[in-house]
Amino acid sequence: MGSTPTPDIAKPAPSDLSKVRWWRSSGVRLTLASLAILLAFALALGFNSSRLIRAALDRDLRQQTAQMSRLINLTIAPYAGEGRLELLQDYLRELLTESDRDSGLTYLVVIGPKGEAIVSAGHVPQAPLPAATADIERAAQEGVMHVRQPILLAANEVGTLQYGLGVGGFKQLVNGLLRDGLLILTLSFVLAAAFFGLTGFRLSRRLRRLVRAAQAIAGGDYRRHVNERGRDEYAQLAASFNTMARAIDERIDALERCNARCANSTRHLSNAWPAAPRNWPSGMPNSPKRSKPSTARGNAWYVPRNSPASARWSSVSRTS
Repeated sequence: MGSTPTPDIAKPAPSDLSKVRWWRSSGVRLTLASLAILLAFALALGFNSSRLIRAALDRDLRQQTAQMSRLINLTIAPYAGEGRLELLQDYLRELLTESDRDSGLTYLVVIGPKGEAIVSAGHVPQAPLPAATADIERAAQEGVMHVRQPILLAANEVGTLQYGLGVGGFKQLVNGLLRDGLLILTLSFVLAAAFFGLTGFRLSRRLRRLVRAAQAIAGGDYRRHVNERGRDEYAQLAASFNTMARAIDERIDALERCNARCANSTRHLSNAWPAAPRNWPSGMPNSPKRSKPSTARGNAWYVPRNSPASARWSSVSRTS
């Protein structure tokens, strides 16, 4: 009887997880998804901020235009009603010379009922005069907002008062706010990208360690463990993985020891049971016979029980 061979434990082929492309990594996907959400949020915030700034600019310009119109009417009305607008020529010229072109009056024209210019001061545009500005954004781009309104002249005639209000200061203010907002959003996006990128890299690295450990166990290295530092979900997963690896290693060792004991027992039994003698006396009763090939014992020698040959065979086994 031969020794029982130790059964081989099937080792699965190592998987191809170590060759995962970088764009398929869970850490990279998490980082890209976070950056996409952050970028969408930044764009929405920038768009809303620009809309609010432009709405505030429109409201302030309209309020300033209304105040400027009332001030000019109060200044010109007494002279216009008496037909003495020429007396305001030097005053208006001096006033517009000292005015800031980016935030004050740039020109002023009083037009009579027949279209003639009665009083003009400042940088008056060439005829024909531009129409009144209706689009605040266009006025902000040009730097001048044109305002036109009727005015009562002498003899109850109705003339036209037109002036230009500089909005270059508003334009610079809006551009500065938008530039600062864009700079803040860019810095925030860069910092967030660095943070999410570092977090995704650390997550991918820790997952790769766990994957390599799992591949090592699949290849037969049951003593491979992973680092359990930290108190997050990965640390708990690593601890559970190490517990599983130790349990598999202990069961494999127990199985190997059991197989070794079985092999030793089989070898001792084989050595203790002597082989049947080749030259068995032909005249001896109840001599060993060959079993038929169809029996479960195959071609092994056997001795019938309760026979002298069986007793002799037992004595021979004991003496040996």
